[in-house]
Amino acid sequence: MQGKVKQHQGLSQTLGAARALDEMEPELRQLDGLLTVLVLLGETSDSVEPIALSSLGRAARDAFETISENWKKAVGEICQS
Repeated sequence: MQGKVKQHQGLSQTLGAARALDEMEPELRQLDGLLTVLVLLGETSDSVEPIALSSLGRAARDAFETISENWKKAVGEICQS
């Protein structure tokens, strides 16, 4: 019986880790888009208003924080198993 309980806990932790990793996808797509925009801005050598760069920076920071939280959840779930 105890083996079944441990197996169930391990499966639950694996599913929790997979869910946390899956929740990272929207923010990873957002970061990819932001990096593409920054590369294009750099290549065109056009003048960019500081407020626009600040907005891009805030969006990237928010996405990174969400990714970091989900990554920590996933690693925590894996380490518990």
